[in-house]
Amino acid sequence: MLLTARSGTELLRKADQALYRSKQMGRNQVRLAYEERMLPKTSHYTQTPLERLSRLAEREGVGEVVLLREALDNLLMKYNVTRFDE
Repeated sequence: MLLTARSGTELLRKADQALYRSKQMGRNQVRLAYEERMLPKTSHYTQTPLERLSRLAEREGVGEVVLLREALDNLLMKYNVTRFDE
């Protein structure tokens, strides 16, 4: 199956996921990127940030979930969460 990415950010996310899985399996491993299925995660936010998120998504021409995924990726990078704690 051919794996595609619609943006540079999405391409980097898929490469990061493949690298992460490879590291989980041990050293000297190669893993290919694949489509990961989305999992529902219920969260509660106050109204004001959600309104701001909606306006930002509209301005950028993307879905709110794209922005939330980007924010989560940035948060994990900020705290250097690249693998499971051992």
